[in-house]
Amino acid sequence: MGLLWYPTVARCSEQVGSSHNEHEVHNASIDAEGYAVRAIGDPPKAGRVESFEEKAWRKFRNQPLVPIGCIATVYFLMSGLKSFQKQDPVNSQRMMKFRVMGQFATLVCFIGYAGLENFDWRLAPLYQDIKKVETSYNEEEKKEHQEGLVGEKK
Repeated sequence: MGLLWYPTVARCSEQVGSSHNEHEVHNASIDAEGYAVRAIGDPPKAGRVESFEEKAWRKFRNQPLVPIGCIATVYFLMSGLKSFQKQDPVNSQRMMKFRVMGQFATLVCFIGYAGLENFDWRLAPLYQDIKKVETSYNEEEKKEHQEGLVGEKK
């Protein structure tokens, strides 16, 4: 996710300006003494950048109710504005109420999807993690003890 790359730096043996191989140190920064300092190693490979369409389709597949709610909200908004333009206040108010309900439902779906992705469904996850570590530690102790007993018998 969010690991930063800190390059290792090396100090070149020659001072910049005094070298006949200045093309070797063109990607280097200069320290206080005039020596070239450059990064060693390659940065990590970047993943392929998604286009807008690819990201939109991926999000639609993962969270289908959010874009459906957005489309429904836009439909109710446009219908309400059309009714307002036709001077039909009853239908206009009804469409605006539906628009607000659609916005609320879309927001609930969005928050729900975000919560589902980050929710740990295990019962008492911290307790389970501690127990898992304790049992693995106890098993290792038993193995070491049994290996010690086997070594003593021989």
